[in-house]
Amino acid sequence: MKHLLFLIFCFTFLNLSGQEGVLKLDLRKLAVRPQKLVTVEKQNGGLTVKFPSRTSGNTTPGFSFDLPEDCSSYNAFIVKAALADGSAKTISIRLDDKENKRTFQGFKVTGKESAEYRIPLEKVNKGKMKSGIIYLSNPAEESAFTISEIKLSR
Repeated sequence: MKHLLFLIFCFTFLNLSGQEGVLKLDLRKLAVRPQKLVTVEKQNGGLTVKFPSRTSGNTTPGFSFDLPEDCSSYNAFIVKAALADGSAKTISIRLDDKENKRTFQGFKVTGKESAEYRIPLEKVNKGKMKSGIIYLSNPAEESAFTISEIKLSR
């Protein structure tokens, strides 16, 4: 029964791409949990995320989302993002497993053209993944990003 529920979850929550060794998360169905004053809008091209400045009282604004528990077939987590409004910013991505291990990395997003940002899944238990968080640290001003793709890759 557990395996059947997992398969149903995979087919409803995840969109398998035609590329071998790649698992794309369906951004239209992704359950996101924005923090105080962060807005996440689902649009046909992905997610538009608006972050407040640190003056709002939220010094690390961001949003979290669930990951598939078993990511053992994959070696990297990839986000495709672009700056939608504001100046260049460093976004940080943190991935947590159920054993309280985590890995994170910051990426400078400079332009309106989407670029891929990759995090190796070396420091976490890939068979017991929990969630991901995308956030900014102490943003001086408001900004917005477009996230067009989130995927796992070999």
